[in-house]
Amino acid sequence: MSYKTFKDIEFHYHHDGQHSVMSFDNRYGVSVSRDNASSLGGEMGLYQLVVIDERLNVIFDMPICKAPIGFLTEDEVTEIMIEIQNLPTKII
Repeated sequence: MSYKTFKDIEFHYHHDGQHSVMSFDNRYGVSVSRDNASSLGGEMGLYQLVVIDERLNVIFDMPICKAPIGFLTEDEVTEIMIEIQNLPTKII
């Protein structure tokens, strides 16, 4: 299996940070941000990640993510992305 990683993320820049949304084949995805004002760790140059579904709803009721995960390096974002991609396909 070929995994999407941090290097595949295409960030959109705005006045105080960057943000991206990426979907995976299993109907999950991630929202990754680095924003000096509101993301956890953004002021330190680190990233925040939340798990999303195919409708872009944030999902907090899963073992991987029960709240936004902050203070992440690029490698840590990739590790979580791979963990999410290994989940069974989300049933609608």
